[in-house]
Amino acid sequence: MKRLFPIALLVCAFFTMSGFSVLPVGQSNLVKAAVKPTENLSWPITGSTQSSLGTVTYSISGSGTTPSYIVFYSGSNVYGPYTWTQDSNGQWSSTGMYAALNISGVILGFPNSSTYNIEFISIY
Repeated sequence: MKRLFPIALLVCAFFTMSGFSVLPVGQSNLVKAAVKPTENLSWPITGSTQSSLGTVTYSISGSGTTPSYIVFYSGSNVYGPYTWTQDSNGQWSSTGMYAALNISGVILGFPNSSTYNIEFISIY
């Protein structure tokens, strides 16, 4: 009887753990990115995305391939402006809106001088 208990415990643990799957390194199920397909560049860049407030609209101001700031709108409420910083890959990122919108950040890239792509990093 004393030997049966550890074996039964191991069998139960095996079947319990067999339902778990391992995530590849660098991947998380908690954060997803809403990537808008490449669009023709025309300022201001406008659109909508999901946040903790539901659907919010955004407007990005700038010129050429340099964004100035992004502002989010939900009804009559305005969130921002949030500024941009350029990273080593030539992409632009904006952060600081997590407390208000639960959006971790926005990444804006310019494949060439006439198109752009945008990525919103959040759990929505």
